Amino acid sequence: MESKSKNSDDMIADRIRSLVAGHAGESGFSGVCLVKRGDDTLVHEAYGFAHHGFRVPNTIDTRFDNASVTKVFTAAAILRLIEPREVTLETQVMPFLGIDGTQISSDVTIFHLLTHTSGIADDADEEAGEVYEALFVDKPNYAIRQTADFLPHFACKQPVFPPGQGVRYNNCAFILIGLVIEKITGMSYWDYVRQNIFAPVSMDGADFCAMDGDNTNLAEHYK
Repeated sequence: MESKSKNSDDMIADRIRSLVAGHAGESGFSGVCLVKRGDDTLVHEAYGFAHHGFRVPNTIDTRFDNASVTKVFTAAAILRLIEPREVTLETQVMPFLGIDGTQISSDVTIFHLLTHTSGIADDADEEAGEVYEALFVDKPNYAIRQTADFLPHFACKQPVFPPGQGVRYNNCAFILIGLVIEKITGMSYWDYVRQNIFAPVSMDGADFCAMDGDNTNLAEHYK
């Protein structure tokens, strides 16, 4: 039975390699493919280049920008703080933060932010035809050094709908959650996630890297 299972795994692995290699050749996929069954690794291979200009190949240890995957880490971080009742899902965010003079409703809760039901404006509302490039015409995105530096991009824009009365994917909701994390802990959002999310699960290669920094083994960004 073990030999038959091994043969089956080999066939699956070969099929996956064929599919990913085809995608890499036809569509220019550049990255790492990892497929596991339980504790067994079926496929773990790198494709394409970490830097196209210098023809630096990706390896299985190359680090990549995680973009919106950061929302998962942010959600895990705030839920760790909800467990000891520092805040609740029903905590009203703006009164808690003590921020006023914005267009963000005082009725917006942590639950609204986590579930994309807050109705707050986004920094670049793609559904409304806005583009991210427009945010950084006057200054580069690496000029953002603190979580609060994001606020001018969205806090004074008109809301899309009242809190809890619609659903719309929203990036900046998680900026507000990051500010809540900072107020509770007295730490920067980045340091809190490093110490309480990355470190406990041995995510040794994970980090928040400034685009103008000298970052080891980090793939270049391509659109």
